[in-house]
Amino acid sequence: MSSGFFQRHALLLAVSILGLSACATLDQYDADSHDTAVSSPPSAWAERQLYLSGIAHWQLRGRLALQTADDSWSASIRWQQSPAYYAIDLSGPLGSNAMSVRGGPGLVVMQTPAGEKFTETSVDRLIEARTGWQIPVAGLQYWVRGLRAPRATAQQKFDPQGRLSELRQSGWVIQYQSYLRKDEIEMPGKIQLSNARFKLKLRVHDWQIGMPSS
Repeated sequence: MSSGFFQRHALLLAVSILGLSACATLDQYDADSHDTAVSSPPSAWAERQLYLSGIAHWQLRGRLALQTADDSWSASIRWQQSPAYYAIDLSGPLGSNAMSVRGGPGLVVMQTPAGEKFTETSVDRLIEARTGWQIPVAGLQYWVRGLRAPRATAQQKFDPQGRLSELRQSGWVIQYQSYLRKDEIEMPGKIQLSNARFKLKLRVHDWQIGMPSS
């Protein structure tokens, strides 16, 4: 696979998933069958939504896989998010093709495996400039937590535990295939996102909620 393919798709993955210092012991719970999902929010959803919306700082570590009609690609991911800053690091097998994206108010910086740096004032414009694709970037920082993005219409399905099992928003179908228990909350553990052109899978190995430990 060419380095150009990796760079193009790594950029898409890194900046699309915007917006690890601690290792946690997590128990995995499989999401219920989509046959049992309901469209009306269960009573447990209101409390869960309030909690998830209030998470200002979080980190995850996991693995991404991207499929298109022509090719496929996967990488390890480390993603740290706070209200004013995010850092996403991607790497292939044995650390090859490492790539990083750093963002804050008014500035996004992407560094490629070759040491090239690209900057923009918004993630959306960086994606369009480097790939030609228009992706609803801002939504993914909500979707990865199991929330709908604000200010956009959405269709939601819930499992009996009051968790999202499926979300349709901004032309994407997001399926929550399993959850991980982290402290007092269950966070998404396995997510599949798809639209007419792409299929993206994220498997989270570790979640950290709150500020990073020193």
